[in-house]
Amino acid sequence: MSLQVGGTTLFMPRIISPDGSSAGLDHISANDLQALTALARQAPTDWLTARCADIALATNRITGRDIQQLAALGARSYLRLAQRAATEEITPQAVDHLRRALDLGWRGLSKDDAFRTELWLTFMAMFQSVLDGPMKGLANRFADELLRRADAEHKQAAAALLESTAAGMDPSADIDSELTHLLFQLASRLWLSLNLVERSRQAGRKAGESLVVRAGRATSAMVASYWMAQGIAELRQNHAPRERIRELQRELEDVRLCINDEMGEISTPVDTRPIHAWVDEHLATTDYPTSLMRIAFSFIGYSDFTAEVEHAKALKADYFSARFGSTELDADGVPLRSQPPFDPTDPEHLETAAIENVCQTRYTFLLAPFILTSMRKLSERFSSSFNDVLSFVGRSPGAPEGHHKQIARGLVAGLQHEWDTAGINLLPMVEPMVRAQLKAHGINTLVFNKVKGEQERSLSELLELDDEVGILPRGLNFELKALMTHRAGCNLRNRYAHGLLTDQQLVTHPIVITWWVVLRMVLEPYR
Repeated sequence: MSLQVGGTTLFMPRIISPDGSSAGLDHISANDLQALTALARQAPTDWLTARCADIALATNRITGRDIQQLAALGARSYLRLAQRAATEEITPQAVDHLRRALDLGWRGLSKDDAFRTELWLTFMAMFQSVLDGPMKGLANRFADELLRRADAEHKQAAAALLESTAAGMDPSADIDSELTHLLFQLASRLWLSLNLVERSRQAGRKAGESLVVRAGRATSAMVASYWMAQGIAELRQNHAPRERIRELQRELEDVRLCINDEMGEISTPVDTRPIHAWVDEHLATTDYPTSLMRIAFSFIGYSDFTAEVEHAKALKADYFSARFGSTELDADGVPLRSQPPFDPTDPEHLETAAIENVCQTRYTFLLAPFILTSMRKLSERFSSSFNDVLSFVGRSPGAPEGHHKQIARGLVAGLQHEWDTAGINLLPMVEPMVRAQLKAHGINTLVFNKVKGEQERSLSELLELDDEVGILPRGLNFELKALMTHRAGCNLRNRYAHGLLTDQQLVTHPIVITWWVVLRMVLEPYR
């Protein structure tokens, strides 16, 4: 089994493959546990003693005094392993041994003052060696243990060591700049744990300034703007002087002006002839109501969350970039969201990847061309009046009472290719339309707030509620998340509510898709 210190599971199977896995904690029987306990007490080496005792305790089936005895055996063995490693170059494995000695010592030797003194002497010596050596990033693991278990004296000494090491580093190398920021941040956390707020803010300000220095050496304006914005945020959080903040904000504005010079365009030719052929075949001879129904309910089979997740996983598996974290910036260089490397076992990562794929490919290359082509064909054959649209909107249970005219205005604007007017009218209507559908099925859409009392749920909360009760038609919940509320998608509801949609953005493909989705919601009862 593989030791994983700091994770949710201490011991994992060493080999995991589609054909099976090696032994894990679940495979240990009662006889295996007895053998591990006996081996821990008689093993000839510290490594075997420590590992057998640790695995036996990790099963959570050891009881009584055996817990304290095995914990003491494991703690002393792990400490000796760490001490031997400390005489050479400190490795991540040696740090893990030290952390296990701390954990097991806490359980089995908490009243042994001699052991605790020896343990913390070894801890601080190894901490100093790490800061003096080439693997300074290991300081993060030491800081976690200091925050959990150390007394005030050791925390104070460690914070001072971190600050002095960070201050003495040469900021000319990019990797050192990142480490400088890390060490100052760790020092700030340690000072804060001692309730030394001003000392913590000083270290936090130095961490922010290290990001500003790093931004000054970046060759890309977009990267520089991201680091500088993050540095300004940390300086503001740690109460830096206002004059310094204003100065950096002016520099940031100048940097962001250079972003457009770095931007380029990627043209992807798309063959839309099959879409035109489909439109000619299905809309050329139908009457007006049938044409609207075919536009509203064609190409909706793909918007299934499960299918999109599998498609996104397959794409991510082929992309080398999925192994790295990323930050998305807007056209002005303002960070919109950051995400860690893709994890195919994390449901949030899967949902984000599926929504990204839908918004970047299917909306652009399939749905938007289909809708625009259909609108042109419909305009050639019919004249769409406000009263005609209002008549079927007013009779539809999918349109909430009191909003019929605004929904009709938005739909008519789309039929007349006035997409900015369609967006202005329809974007605020999606939330009451979802709420009306849930209420029609007896679902309570109110939520209790201790300060404000009962209030209506927001659109994102309504979609989470629909995930539980399953009222909306298949695929519509996922579609609305991608368009309206998810940060990885178009996020139209939040951007419109905060005034972040420009005039130019009101005539883009996401507005066209929103018009199509609202048309589906209105016509769904007529299917």
